[in-house]
Amino acid sequence: MTPDEYRSAVARTANVELPKHPPRLRVWNWYAGLAGELGELNAQMRVAMHTSATDREERIIEEAGDVLWYAVALCSEVGAMVPELHPYPVVSRGDWADLGVLAEHLKKWSFHGRDLDPERITALVGKITRAALYRASTVVDATVAEIMAANVAKLKARHPSGFSTAYMEADHG
Repeated sequence: MTPDEYRSAVARTANVELPKHPPRLRVWNWYAGLAGELGELNAQMRVAMHTSATDREERIIEEAGDVLWYAVALCSEVGAMVPELHPYPVVSRGDWADLGVLAEHLKKWSFHGRDLDPERITALVGKITRAALYRASTVVDATVAEIMAANVAKLKARHPSGFSTAYMEADHG
Protein backbone atom coordinates (compact mmCIF):
# COMPACT_ATOMS: atom_id res chain seq x y z
CA MET A 1 0.00 0.00 0.00
CA THR A 2 1.30 3.45 -0.87
CA PRO A 3 1.02 6.53 1.36
CA ASP A 4 -1.40 8.11 -1.16
CA GLU A 5 -3.67 5.06 -1.09
CA TYR A 6 -3.56 5.18 2.69
CA ARG A 7 -4.49 8.88 2.79
CA SER A 8 -7.54 8.11 0.64
CA ALA A 9 -8.54 5.26 2.95
CA VAL A 10 -8.27 7.55 5.99
CA ALA A 11 -10.56 10.08 4.31
CA ARG A 12 -13.08 7.29 3.59
CA THR A 13 -13.29 6.25 7.23
CA ALA A 14 -13.14 9.67 8.90
CA ASN A 15 -16.22 10.77 10.84
CA VAL A 16 -18.41 12.65 8.37
CA GLU A 17 -20.35 14.17 11.27
CA LEU A 18 -17.32 16.11 12.49
CA PRO A 19 -17.57 18.85 9.82
CA LYS A 20 -20.68 20.07 11.67
CA HIS A 21 -18.43 21.02 14.59
CA PRO A 22 -16.16 24.09 14.79
CA PRO A 23 -12.65 23.62 13.35
CA ARG A 24 -11.01 23.86 16.78
CA LEU A 25 -13.10 21.00 18.12
CA ARG A 26 -12.29 18.85 15.09
CA VAL A 27 -8.57 19.49 15.49
CA TRP A 28 -8.69 18.60 19.19
CA ASN A 29 -10.60 15.41 18.32
CA TRP A 30 -7.83 14.25 15.98
CA TYR A 31 -5.12 15.29 18.45
CA ALA A 32 -6.80 13.40 21.31
CA GLY A 33 -7.09 10.34 19.09
CA LEU A 34 -3.39 10.53 18.19
CA ALA A 35 -2.37 10.87 21.84
CA GLY A 36 -4.65 8.02 22.92
CA GLU A 37 -3.41 5.66 20.21
CA LEU A 38 0.22 6.42 21.09
CA GLY A 39 -0.59 5.41 24.65
CA GLU A 40 -2.23 2.19 23.49
CA LEU A 41 0.72 1.38 21.21
CA ASN A 42 3.20 1.97 24.03
CA ALA A 43 1.17 -0.23 26.40
CA GLN A 44 1.14 -3.11 23.90
CA MET A 45 4.88 -2.79 23.29
CA ARG A 46 5.61 -2.69 27.03
CA VAL A 47 3.71 -5.95 27.54
CA ALA A 48 5.46 -7.56 24.58
CA MET A 49 8.93 -6.51 25.74
CA HIS A 50 8.55 -7.38 29.41
CA THR A 51 6.55 -10.60 29.31
CA SER A 52 6.56 -13.80 27.35
CA ALA A 53 3.40 -12.73 25.54
CA THR A 54 3.62 -13.94 21.96
CA ASP A 55 0.23 -12.70 20.82
CA ARG A 56 1.15 -8.99 20.74
CA GLU A 57 2.44 -8.61 17.19
CA GLU A 58 -1.03 -8.22 15.71
CA ARG A 59 -2.06 -5.72 18.42
CA ILE A 60 1.11 -3.67 17.95
CA ILE A 61 0.58 -3.51 14.20
CA GLU A 62 -3.07 -2.53 14.81
CA GLU A 63 -2.15 0.25 17.24
CA ALA A 64 0.66 1.54 15.01
CA GLY A 65 -1.88 1.73 12.19
CA ASP A 66 -4.22 3.71 14.41
CA VAL A 67 -1.40 6.15 15.23
CA LEU A 68 -0.88 6.64 11.49
CA TRP A 69 -4.62 7.09 10.91
CA TYR A 70 -4.93 9.90 13.44
CA ALA A 71 -1.69 11.53 12.23
CA VAL A 72 -3.03 11.65 8.67
CA ALA A 73 -6.47 12.87 9.83
CA LEU A 74 -4.95 15.66 11.93
CA CYS A 75 -2.68 16.85 9.13
CA SER A 76 -5.55 16.77 6.65
CA GLU A 77 -7.78 18.78 8.99
CA VAL A 78 -5.31 21.65 9.44
CA GLY A 79 -4.06 21.73 5.86
CA ALA A 80 -0.62 20.41 6.81
CA MET A 81 1.33 18.14 4.54
CA VAL A 82 1.02 14.54 5.59
CA PRO A 83 4.52 13.61 6.72
CA GLU A 84 6.58 11.18 4.70
CA LEU A 85 5.96 7.74 6.17
CA HIS A 86 9.17 6.00 5.00
CA PRO A 87 11.67 4.89 6.32
CA TYR A 88 12.05 4.29 10.07
CA PRO A 89 14.61 6.85 11.27
CA VAL A 90 15.55 6.92 14.92
CA VAL A 91 14.15 10.04 16.52
CA SER A 92 16.18 11.19 19.49
CA ARG A 93 13.60 13.30 21.37
CA GLY A 94 10.86 10.71 21.31
CA ASP A 95 7.21 11.10 20.51
CA TRP A 96 5.97 12.10 23.97
CA ALA A 97 7.99 15.32 24.03
CA ASP A 98 6.81 16.21 20.53
CA LEU A 99 3.23 15.35 21.44
CA GLY A 100 3.46 17.96 24.20
CA VAL A 101 4.92 20.55 21.82
CA LEU A 102 2.09 19.83 19.37
CA ALA A 103 -0.51 20.21 22.15
CA GLU A 104 1.01 23.56 23.13
CA HIS A 105 0.88 24.79 19.52
CA LEU A 106 -2.76 23.73 19.17
CA LYS A 107 -3.65 25.29 22.53
CA LYS A 108 -2.16 28.64 21.51
CA TRP A 109 -4.11 28.51 18.25
CA SER A 110 -7.35 27.41 19.92
CA PHE A 111 -7.37 29.68 22.93
CA HIS A 112 -4.80 32.46 22.45
CA GLY A 113 -5.55 33.53 18.89
CA ARG A 114 -2.18 32.51 17.47
CA ASP A 115 -1.84 31.40 13.86
CA LEU A 116 -1.83 27.72 13.08
CA ASP A 117 1.48 26.72 11.48
CA PRO A 118 0.90 23.80 9.08
CA GLU A 119 4.64 23.37 8.45
CA ARG A 120 5.34 23.02 12.16
CA ILE A 121 2.47 20.55 12.50
CA THR A 122 3.84 18.52 9.58
CA ALA A 123 7.27 18.39 11.24
CA LEU A 124 5.91 17.47 14.68
CA VAL A 125 3.46 14.84 13.45
CA GLY A 126 6.21 13.40 11.26
CA LYS A 127 8.55 13.06 14.24
CA ILE A 128 5.77 11.58 16.38
CA THR A 129 4.76 8.94 13.83
CA ARG A 130 8.33 8.05 12.81
CA ALA A 131 9.32 7.57 16.46
CA ALA A 132 6.26 5.39 17.12
CA LEU A 133 6.84 3.32 13.98
CA TYR A 134 10.51 2.92 14.76
CA ARG A 135 9.77 1.63 18.25
CA ALA A 136 7.04 -0.67 16.93
CA SER A 137 9.48 -2.05 14.35
CA THR A 138 11.88 -3.02 17.14
CA VAL A 139 9.18 -5.31 18.55
CA VAL A 140 7.49 -6.63 15.40
CA ASP A 141 8.72 -7.30 11.89
CA ALA A 142 6.40 -5.11 9.82
CA THR A 143 6.91 -2.41 7.22
CA VAL A 144 4.98 0.86 7.11
CA ALA A 145 3.13 -0.46 4.04
CA GLU A 146 2.09 -3.59 5.96
CA ILE A 147 0.93 -1.50 8.92
CA MET A 148 -1.11 0.76 6.62
CA ALA A 149 -2.65 -2.23 4.81
CA ALA A 150 -3.60 -3.93 8.10
CA ASN A 151 -5.19 -0.70 9.35
CA VAL A 152 -7.21 -0.25 6.16
CA ALA A 153 -8.40 -3.89 6.28
CA LYS A 154 -9.56 -3.42 9.88
CA LEU A 155 -11.40 -0.21 9.01
CA LYS A 156 -13.04 -1.70 5.90
CA ALA A 157 -14.37 -4.54 8.05
CA ARG A 158 -15.60 -2.09 10.69
CA HIS A 159 -16.95 0.55 8.31
CA PRO A 160 -17.59 -1.14 4.92
CA SER A 161 -19.52 1.86 3.56
CA GLY A 162 -17.42 4.57 5.21
CA PHE A 163 -17.56 5.85 8.78
CA SER A 164 -20.58 4.66 10.76
CA THR A 165 -21.85 6.48 13.82
CA ALA A 166 -23.95 3.39 14.57
CA TYR A 167 -20.74 1.40 15.13
CA MET A 168 -19.44 4.00 17.57
CA GLU A 169 -22.80 4.30 19.36
CA ALA A 170 -22.73 0.55 19.98
CA ASP A 171 -19.80 1.29 22.37
CA HIS A 172 -17.07 0.06 20.05
CA GLY A 173 -15.09 3.31 20.05
